[in-house]
Amino acid sequence: MKSRSWTLLITTVIALTLISFVLLFKQGKTEPMLGDVSYIFWISFSVTCILVFLTFLGSRVFPYKESEGK
Repeated sequence: MKSRSWTLLITTVIALTLISFVLLFKQGKTEPMLGDVSYIFWISFSVTCILVFLTFLGSRVFPYKESEGK
């Protein structure tokens, strides 16, 4: 089960990265504003928060164990 969860997380991170750079981050796009914050800043912050959360989940479901004896 952990391997399937790991694969799903990897797929999600890759898809989010591709979608972000192809669709979300457009040069010169500043609208819509969120308060006084421009579009590129708040969407970048949101994507970063999602990636940090996915990294945390990945640390919990990582399918491989590190060998303890050297």
